[in-house]
Amino acid sequence: MKKKSVPPARKAEPVGKLEEIKARRKRRTITSLVILIVCLLFTFNIETIFTSVRGVLNLGGAGFKSVTTLEYKSAVKINDGKVVQLAGEQLLKAEGGKLQAYQKDGKLAWEKTYGGSKALVTAAGENIYLVEQDSGDFYILDSKGDIKAKREALGKIDRIIAKGDQFVILYKKLEKKILIIKSNGEDQATIDLPYPEILDMDYAPKLDLIAVSVFFIENDNFHTNVFLFGTDGKMKGARNFNNQILSRLNGYEDHFVGVAEKGLIAFNDENDDLWHKDIDRLINRVDFNQGGYGAFNLVIEDKALEDIREENTVTVISPKGEWIFESSLPMVADRIFIGQNRVAILGENQLVITDFKGRTLGSKTFDSTVKEVLWISDQQIGLEFEDRFEWYELSY
Repeated sequence: MKKKSVPPARKAEPVGKLEEIKARRKRRTITSLVILIVCLLFTFNIETIFTSVRGVLNLGGAGFKSVTTLEYKSAVKINDGKVVQLAGEQLLKAEGGKLQAYQKDGKLAWEKTYGGSKALVTAAGENIYLVEQDSGDFYILDSKGDIKAKREALGKIDRIIAKGDQFVILYKKLEKKILIIKSNGEDQATIDLPYPEILDMDYAPKLDLIAVSVFFIENDNFHTNVFLFGTDGKMKGARNFNNQILSRLNGYEDHFVGVAEKGLIAFNDENDDLWHKDIDRLINRVDFNQGGYGAFNLVIEDKALEDIREENTVTVISPKGEWIFESSLPMVADRIFIGQNRVAILGENQLVITDFKGRTLGSKTFDSTVKEVLWISDQQIGLEFEDRFEWYELSY
């Protein structure tokens, strides 16, 4: 019987040859991946690709790198207002009778003593405006903290509004007055408000109008009247919103946006609304940025807490009343803060950051209550606690 031929045994490759083959295969794999990534980047938005890859590879969200922590001398209550404010390229901290300015790297730029313990601070243009709330001592400073003008004993001030360096608007709730003061410290006008209590007020620079919303009940009907005043102190007009409570007013360059429980109304000094947005849910939290974009936490009315968690969203709307996105939230929002291109939602000691496309960029949980959030830039955020201000650099 003929024997079957057996093929000769394959000659073993030298070790060096095997390593060379493996190296070639590795280079081909890397080259293929590079070509694939380049094709994807040309086809899709670069940011979308990196966000998707980060999610698939579980690389995590925004990184929080501490810049510095500013300690407070005394505890600050939730309703006391912000201790730290953004002023151009500086952060201003008014507390304990001192006004301190910090650069964006966390270093102290300058410090001034103003007296008193409770101050309201804002900045616009080249000016910093500071008023000691209880005494009414009022200061106008330049960006280096030098005093340009001072007024004493204006009385208790409850609100300060500044959107330029020509004048500042001060609201005195107990006296029912609005004071308009020039940048040199002189009086420009005084507005008497013969109303029991106002809901809100703001200023629109191009209209040069101050809008004041007041709630009325007449013959079992309720409505909001919005009175429009010029910066010369004279009334220029009024708008009546039946069956609406405009609890929030926001002034932009050439219009105002009023926020009701279930709707938004944009208007100017004409009779017709610029746009009106009805919302089928309850507006739980709201914030606007300087560009006119609004961020809202929307919830189902009269629902149990567990149902609210399931039907709980964050929404961003454009200055023209157009819906930018709506995205569900993992928690009920206690506060909401909108920056130039980012939204921060605060709830249950958790901070969630999204972009204007509704994508979650990151989150951080804290062991104590955050009472305020300050967007310094898209890459920096400040968190105000009762006893400190924590300043973070974000990486996405």
